[in-house]
Amino acid sequence: MNKKCNLNVFFSEFNVVIKRKVYGVKSFNGYYDAGNYHNHLKQVLSDFKNDMFYELPFQDKGNKDVFLLNIYAELRKKKRNLEIILQKKIENSMRMSCNKYHNSKGLKYIMLMKNNSSCRRIIYMFYLQINSLNIALEIIKQSAINYNINLKINKERNKRSNIVKWIGGELEFLQLLHSFINSEKLDTQIASEDAIITEMAESFGVKITQNTLTSLSRSIHSSNLDYTPKVFDRLLKGYKKFENHRRKLQGHKINM
Repeated sequence: MNKKCNLNVFFSEFNVVIKRKVYGVKSFNGYYDAGNYHNHLKQVLSDFKNDMFYELPFQDKGNKDVFLLNIYAELRKKKRNLEIILQKKIENSMRMSCNKYHNSKGLKYIMLMKNNSSCRRIIYMFYLQINSLNIALEIIKQSAINYNINLKINKERNKRSNIVKWIGGELEFLQLLHSFINSEKLDTQIASEDAIITEMAESFGVKITQNTLTSLSRSIHSSNLDYTPKVFDRLLKGYKKFENHRRKLQGHKINM
């Protein structure tokens, strides 16, 4: 088949983003008019349906059940991540409103919050995107029926198997991850920072608790500005160890 499903583009449609462009006007993920944004998502779903039903990107020997199971799981994960992103965006928007209207109290404050245009747009985008994701999931289900594939995921099959396990402290792990995320070497537009940390913590067998989050906050606010977490010293020593080992191997090959 010549046509391929561009799943990266498809998944990127479901990120709650408030943008300010011309004259500071806020947009629905780049669409200033709500109706145009709604129509855009309908077209995205129409293209997705066409891909799943008629242009499914398999070779003759492709494994259809694995593909559909994976994309079904990814869509469900996207729904969960979208809820996390929504909550984070709402909190940020409310925080900005609190700063703007910090002298307002009682009913007046509540009315100001309800009239916050960013909150309204974020909630509307969330509503449209969740509905779109539900439709996309139904499309996957129908495609699975067409191919006689069972989408009920076997728990044993999907049980996470950690090939590496973090044996350091949870605080060190969080310090390392936040540094990694803020190094601008990851595409953090795909999911929220919290969702990325949750995913990576599961991969390394780490359980992030509220106590760990409190310890992170305390370490930031109670330390000097020139403080560097000890975990980064360990990383530098680890790299030097790796570097020395590779140089010794190279020297051994030259002498042979």
